[in-house]
Amino acid sequence: MSSQSMFRRIVLSVTLFLALLAALPACAAKLIPDKTAIAVGETIYIRLDADLVIGIDWSASPELQILSSDSKGATVKGAAAGTATVTAKWLGGKKSTKINVGDVAAAKDSPEDDKEAVRMEGLARAMGMPDLDARIARMLFEVNTGKRSPKEFYDGLAKAGGNMFDVIKVRSRLVDHPDQSFTRQVMGPTFSENGTPVEQKILTWRRQETLAAIDEVVKRFVDSGRVPADGYALLISHVGKWANQADRSLTFTGDIDFSFVSNDTALAEAMKEVYAEVIKRRTGLDPKSLDSVCTAHGKAGLEVYIGRHGMAFAEEQMKINELVDMNTGARTKQDLDQVAHQLTSERDLAASQGKELPKPVLNTEPGLSMEMARHFQHDIVGPKLFDVGNAIVKAAKYLDRSYKALDKAGGQPADSGMAEFARRITELANAKPQTRATRDETLRLISEQLGSPARTVWDMGTNKLVLTIDAAAVERFHQSAGRALWDTVRQGSNARTNELDGRLRDLLDRQSKGDKVDEDVAKLRQEMVDLVDMVEAEVKAAHGADIPIEVHTNNAKVRAMLDTLSKRFGVKNLSPDELKDKKFVEELLKAEMAHPDPSRLKMIAGYVMERTARAAELSMAGVEKTNQLLDFIDNRYMGPLRGDSDFAEFEAEMRQVQQAARDPRLRADSTTRLGVVKTKVASTIKNTNLYLNEKLQATAAGRQGMKFMMVYGLVDEMQAYRDAFNDQGWGGFATEVFKRRIPFGSAVESAVMGNTLRAGWDVVTTLIPPLALPEAAYGLGTMIGTQARSTYWSEQLALFTDGLYADAIFKLEEVQTYEGAKVGVYRLVRAFHNEMPLDLHRFAEMRKDQVEALSKEVEAGHVNWQAYKNNFNGLTEWLDVDATLKANLAASDPALMLLEEMASHPAVGPRLMERLAEKGLARWEQVKLGYVVKLIKHLEDRKQADDALGRGMLPDLFA
Repeated sequence: MSSQSMFRRIVLSVTLFLALLAALPACAAKLIPDKTAIAVGETIYIRLDADLVIGIDWSASPELQILSSDSKGATVKGAAAGTATVTAKWLGGKKSTKINVGDVAAAKDSPEDDKEAVRMEGLARAMGMPDLDARIARMLFEVNTGKRSPKEFYDGLAKAGGNMFDVIKVRSRLVDHPDQSFTRQVMGPTFSENGTPVEQKILTWRRQETLAAIDEVVKRFVDSGRVPADGYALLISHVGKWANQADRSLTFTGDIDFSFVSNDTALAEAMKEVYAEVIKRRTGLDPKSLDSVCTAHGKAGLEVYIGRHGMAFAEEQMKINELVDMNTGARTKQDLDQVAHQLTSERDLAASQGKELPKPVLNTEPGLSMEMARHFQHDIVGPKLFDVGNAIVKAAKYLDRSYKALDKAGGQPADSGMAEFARRITELANAKPQTRATRDETLRLISEQLGSPARTVWDMGTNKLVLTIDAAAVERFHQSAGRALWDTVRQGSNARTNELDGRLRDLLDRQSKGDKVDEDVAKLRQEMVDLVDMVEAEVKAAHGADIPIEVHTNNAKVRAMLDTLSKRFGVKNLSPDELKDKKFVEELLKAEMAHPDPSRLKMIAGYVMERTARAAELSMAGVEKTNQLLDFIDNRYMGPLRGDSDFAEFEAEMRQVQQAARDPRLRADSTTRLGVVKTKVASTIKNTNLYLNEKLQATAAGRQGMKFMMVYGLVDEMQAYRDAFNDQGWGGFATEVFKRRIPFGSAVESAVMGNTLRAGWDVVTTLIPPLALPEAAYGLGTMIGTQARSTYWSEQLALFTDGLYADAIFKLEEVQTYEGAKVGVYRLVRAFHNEMPLDLHRFAEMRKDQVEALSKEVEAGHVNWQAYKNNFNGLTEWLDVDATLKANLAASDPALMLLEEMASHPAVGPRLMERLAEKGLARWEQVKLGYVVKLIKHLEDRKQADDALGRGMLPDLFA
């Protein structure tokens, strides 16, 4: 039998089987809630501790509301007072657990009636603390006295609408308050390591929950089989000292900061998103509010250090790292050098394969110092969160980082005294272990720098140094630190600009002597572009801050150097995007030369014209001379375009624009000429869009299909086609056409949808070369398997359903009340066909797994036909069922129609025919499974309606 015959037989034959299933044994499992007693409005997570379960279904009694659920657990919320039951059912078993839900009165944050706690809250208000701060002070006191656990503290903080920055603010008020006896009552005595008992309890719990959340995220991705792309590594990097900091040295002013690090940045971002969900579920606070922040390395936002210079700084801070085996979850410790080697070797390998990965810049100034100045203002000066001591220490850390970056760039600090102070304070802050001696030395240095000697106080049986500086002194120091930071930015900008200028002069001198300088030119050009991009990104991030004029002036100088570089050494090498353009356009032009088609030609012309004009505009106004698409397309393939009069006119006009742009006296004229060309290009693109839409609509109408989408963003659309072609060849190109032009999601008659898909295939066959049609068909075959399917309920199917319904057995699950009417909710227990009992629910649950396995098998390789024959059999061999389903299911599914259409194309050979047959097989089983699921609901809804009618309830329902 030929593969084509096999395909048609699969599509048009019936394989729907419904077999009697034996009950599966229940798994050994249990439900583990975070708490067994909650208040109305409180949210908890219930974890399902079990081996693999299939077809999980969660339900709860009215006292609870299920917010979200999956195979691992459910998040529930107290809805009404009472004893609630939560149940998880799956194929072969179920488990339940009880949750006590308290009423609204009981939902008050405990301990409400503790007189001492109430008194402390009142004292906090008397100090001038607003309600939220006073409430936090009271909760800290309760933790200190053992009346509130750390988890209850975070629960209370979330309920009060607070976050850890509010806690830091309260701590600062307490630490700076003259009456330290009140502070000790709330926080406890200060350890020699600088922490307090309250901070120790609360922050060790936060650290434990963060580490547990990381473990949960890793396990979830390992269990799902999500490994990094292209064999890249995945690392977890703990930034700062929090991971191994002594418990007694923990303070609220210290945050938790870690990164998922991978050259597969999409994976790192996905893990970051899951961490946000997990930590919120575990603690009640989102990462920012908890001050336990995760970064996807290489995708940092303004909350951390932006750009490739920020990336470089982050990689220097990766002191505590774990390499994760994403197949097993096993972790291996890695030091900074090992991490650097791992990331660098992967980036170098990718570059050798033509892939461009995010990577740090080698020279970070003045960008890194601008980052320090931005964060100093945003994190320290603006919020005024910190006590006087920490306000100085944190400012010194930013200064020290900036001075170190300046030193790398070859600059010298303008204020050597400030630089030495910042270095010593940072060393003491990072010292391990933290002792009373390091604390006292820190306070002594701060007192000397600010000119206010520290004093000694008696604290819980021992002498302790305290600062005597006030808020005004801190503000004066911050002003000095701000000036010093911007001085460092200015010096870094000067140093980098002078260095690049010297290298450019050296290259010009070497060129005049006949030396080969191409490699050095490319390197210098990239560093200049990096510097301009770095500064412009920081200017944008600064949001109007007073950036030294020298920085702007130096950036303009570097732009001028780039222009000199382009004039003397030619245009830059093609970028990855330009290489994609070249390959894509040339392949389309080859197809046009072999098999001319006006649709394809118009698409190419519009795209080339827009990209060329856009590049010219960038060259005339941008950072450096930009390559133009017309300049690097192989001249051998340009014949079809130059045969078009409009395009030939465009090409001539662009030559005139380029010639005028080279002459400084005609630069203004070149800008005017380019404006005229851009207007013509816009008109051409509009006309091309109209032409393509009319062509598509006519093709669909000829097929009796529905209208295609009216797309007018041709340039963006063509770039999407280009990227799809670059990633997946003609199969990706064809798939992108379908995704962008064909309205899969519309609720239309299946036959019309099928004709629409066929019309889309007609269009694709005119756009791509004939030899690429098998590749396109293969790509489309993959894509349509994921699209929605429908089941056509004809009169024949209705009759078949009547036969199943006649003898079906139902179980009353519950009775629902709708105003005055009571309606039963029924579950189908068993149906019969030709006296054979059928358990449709169990069949559907098991068949779902079989269909998913078959789909994966088809995607991974070829179908094991013997295994398929053994597993997929049953009722559909009976002739009466065969005739019914044949006329309705197979003949009404749009995707199956398209697969048949593609299989019949003369360019599709035997091997692809066999492949399409297998894809059709997987699709057919999906369609049948969808039919069974819909059939079950249809029968249960019908029983509910018949029952209501029999008891005279329908008039009440529709009154």
